[in-house]
Amino acid sequence: MTSETIKTREQWSQSGVNLSDFLTVRDYVDEAFIDWALSVMPPACWTSTIVQIGEPCSHINGRATFTTFQKQYGMPWQYVGECHRNEFRQPSQITA
Repeated sequence: MTSETIKTREQWSQSGVNLSDFLTVRDYVDEAFIDWALSVMPPACWTSTIVQIGEPCSHINGRATFTTFQKQYGMPWQYVGECHRNEFRQPSQITA
């Protein structure tokens, strides 16, 4: 993995676009993105492997969804989309 494959908080700030227009699910992000996500407001979820921004993005099936980042061992943080609280899979990926 090269630094070109990791999107940075600085790149987003300079882009002038909304977060949803800047990030695509599975994009890797730098630590500054996670620092920002934790500072927006108290996080909806914050563990060693999941960070969710504290303000809901939308609601799916009557439940709020949150901008979510996931970390796997040895990898950078990854944007995984809008997920329910304490989850790192998008509601559309969950099967009954």
